[in-house]
Amino acid sequence: MAHAPQLTLNAARAIALDAQGVATRASGTIRGLKSTLDRIGLLQIDSVNVYARSHHNVAATRAAGIAPADVDRHTHHDSRIRSLGPVTEAWAHEAALIRTDDLPLFAFRQQSFRKRFAQHFESNGDLHRELLAQIRDRGPLAITEIEHEDNVRMPGGWWHKNAVHGAVGALFRGGDLVVTGRKRFERVLDVRDRHDIGDPVDYDTAHDELLRRASVHLGIATLDDLRDYYRFGYLADAKRALGVLLECGDVTEVSVEGWDRPAYLARDQARSRRRDVDAILSPFDPLVWHRPRALRLWDFHYRISIYTPAPQREHGYYVMPVMIGGELVGRVDLKRDAKADALLVQHAHVEPSHAGRAAELAPRMLRLLRQNADWHGLSDVRLVGPGTWTDTLRAATAA
Repeated sequence: MAHAPQLTLNAARAIALDAQGVATRASGTIRGLKSTLDRIGLLQIDSVNVYARSHHNVAATRAAGIAPADVDRHTHHDSRIRSLGPVTEAWAHEAALIRTDDLPLFAFRQQSFRKRFAQHFESNGDLHRELLAQIRDRGPLAITEIEHEDNVRMPGGWWHKNAVHGAVGALFRGGDLVVTGRKRFERVLDVRDRHDIGDPVDYDTAHDELLRRASVHLGIATLDDLRDYYRFGYLADAKRALGVLLECGDVTEVSVEGWDRPAYLARDQARSRRRDVDAILSPFDPLVWHRPRALRLWDFHYRISIYTPAPQREHGYYVMPVMIGGELVGRVDLKRDAKADALLVQHAHVEPSHAGRAAELAPRMLRLLRQNADWHGLSDVRLVGPGTWTDTLRAATAA
């Protein structure tokens, strides 16, 4: 039996960067955004906005600094358009923006949700029918726009939601409602049957196609990486689909220097050598969202820290990986302070493996910070917090 071709770790890194569209970026236009969504399949959504919405950051990393307002326009966020557009939402990785045409691929997940929570759907049937009827009559609505006696603000924090909120969430996860956009970051939903979405894709076919797409999005990946991209619930489904891809020639088994398990190279994936990528990454960027892959590819042990108690945080609150020259060389905690007209660097840390290069890397890091401030329309960059890189960056600023 022939041995699997072997790739160097640097070659694997270059392939991963190329596949994700960061080595050669698209234009910072709506067309570039569409190309980005085609290339990476989804944009994960997260509510934390201390620096920027994650999907804005991930898009701008690939679509040449596209403005958040342009991303919002294309995705029907904070616009008057209430019809279903080219982009909607699904539970794809986590909650994520996807192309509307891809929604039938996730029908199996909606069906699984309904089966898992069958008791909820049965016991809340009257409420569900009432809510669906109201949305059908009034058109797409945000939850706060729904008229119902139980739709009141609950005490106890943002996680404590009322029965209407829970019911609408279930109807979305179960496929009865579809997201037409967002209003002040709140989902706007419509009844699915008002729109021509397409027939559901069957379970095995959907898994085969999603795993194939994951291989293209990642370029080179282990089975664990492939399974994680679209969050397959069962390892057996990923293994079966991988077998189909291998048999069809959609992926080729290879080995990668230093990896302790087989890797799979996507068909037609270019053997890119370009790794000169500088970027400050969102915690929910596909390059780093799967922590074992970040460790395997870049020797980067990563935790976001927003759920870590403040006294135990080592690198700050909203910890963002720093890529310079295609390597993960540090991490920063950034805050957009519109009142101060400044980007605040609350923590700045260089990775121990790159500590000897801290001064060499500092000018490129400062350029990145300046570019990110400009993207936000902020005049100043302020190094206000601690970190193993902070003093070096301050010295480079003063030089």
